[in-house]
Amino acid sequence: MGNSGNYRDNRAGFVLFGTDHVLTLLLKKAELTRASGATGAVTLIQRFGSTLNLNIHFHMLVLDGAYLVGTEPPVFRRVAPPREAELQALVERLAERIGRALERQGVRSGLVYSCSRPASFGPGVRDP
Repeated sequence: MGNSGNYRDNRAGFVLFGTDHVLTLLLKKAELTRASGATGAVTLIQRFGSTLNLNIHFHMLVLDGAYLVGTEPPVFRRVAPPREAELQALVERLAERIGRALERQGVRSGLVYSCSRPASFGPGVRDP
């Protein structure tokens, strides 16, 4: 992987670019746009599993809302946690988009990208 600072030169960074969709959906849920709101996420790229096997995966912490731009003091607009079906649809869409992007870069081809439901999405997820 390259290290030029450009996400397009770094495949892990390129995958992170695909998750920009998450932040766009969060702004939409807060009834804001990129011009009127700001949100964010912190991502840890973990390269190995517990047995030191190669297992590249991402851990993300995403704000549960968005800040209104241009307010003093800052105003935070909280959004409701996603329903399990919303989160599953988002995970599947991200897997498909990232898979197609990696195929375009020649990393893999002819794979089917899908995600099975994890045992638990965590405490912030609402049931249907």
